[in-house]
Amino acid sequence: MSREYVRSLKRSLRSSTRFSGCEASRNLTQESALSLLKRSIDMKHKRLALMRLDAAIRFDAAVPAEFWRYCSQVAGESTNVDVRALFLRIAQEAARKSRQ
Repeated sequence: MSREYVRSLKRSLRSSTRFSGCEASRNLTQESALSLLKRSIDMKHKRLALMRLDAAIRFDAAVPAEFWRYCSQVAGESTNVDVRALFLRIAQEAARKSRQ
């Protein structure tokens, strides 16, 4: 994944936070969030993967179970209370959205 492509994915997410777009725009935003999350997981990022999981949930992306497992493992192994709290908040938000 080229640096320019990653930048374009990030731009897609930023623009989606400012505008409510059509269905195609929403799908692009979800795909961008998942692509960035996958990249972070592939590169073994920890905190960044959690932040990208947060973005994916915020944009209602269908997060694969293996992404959840990685992020859960990161949170479980962390001694940082903020990292654990972030994962808990993301999981609660995902659960709330799935009930709607």
